[in-house]
Amino acid sequence: MLILREKAYEQFVELVYLCREKGFTLVELLVVISIIALLLSILMPALGKVREQTRRVVCASNLRQQGIGLLIYANSNNNVLPPSVYNNGRWVWDLSYYTTDLILAAMGGGGKEMFFCPSSKKRRDMDAYWRFSESDLNRPEPTAVSVRKNHWRALAYGYLLDSYDGRDPNNKMWISKLSDVERPTGTALVLDGTIEYGGAFDGYGDIGLSSNHLTSNGAPAGGNILFVDGHVDWRPFSKMEPRFTWGGIWWW
Repeated sequence: MLILREKAYEQFVELVYLCREKGFTLVELLVVISIIALLLSILMPALGKVREQTRRVVCASNLRQQGIGLLIYANSNNNVLPPSVYNNGRWVWDLSYYTTDLILAAMGGGGKEMFFCPSSKKRRDMDAYWRFSESDLNRPEPTAVSVRKNHWRALAYGYLLDSYDGRDPNNKMWISKLSDVERPTGTALVLDGTIEYGGAFDGYGDIGLSSNHLTSNGAPAGGNILFVDGHVDWRPFSKMEPRFTWGGIWWW
């Protein structure tokens, strides 16, 4: 592939040089256009891969920053993590306004971009998902703590935090206190969205949800995972397993 690219480029440069000397003929123009098209067909897939790799790095940084906020909060609150939402039936990508307040305050500030993977479809309409439970986005966000606890954001990551009113106490997947976790280095806390719904990974309904990182043919590539100890790892989809059904089958 590299040799083909270099030869095509050399031929292109040679033709441009000749054309400068005597002008373009129709045949030469067509040949130049063909070579440009060939170069683009070679380079575009490579550029797409580079863009996605960059998104993965930004995504990992998002999770790492959220992890810092969660751990700082827990260290100041007897190892207790902030809960996700009221009503334990809400989905794992939901966080209450108040919970995001606590994460951002622990970090000393930040913006909503940190909660949206750059590869997620949700990022195209961040404002709506950031205030997902509100019917009127033209009004300012509510400020009362009691109200902020009852509104939630539909984010691009999955949170294995316990809820305000308690999820299934027999399921150790939900985390409320760091000291209760037996293997912090191997226990997931926040997940890149890798979601299967109705046998598909490319979104569903009018919500437009999708796995954050898809290959060019729409298959899941994998995802970043934030672990309880604060480190983030990329896990390819080939090493993921379907874990539980909560608004779709979550993989990690």
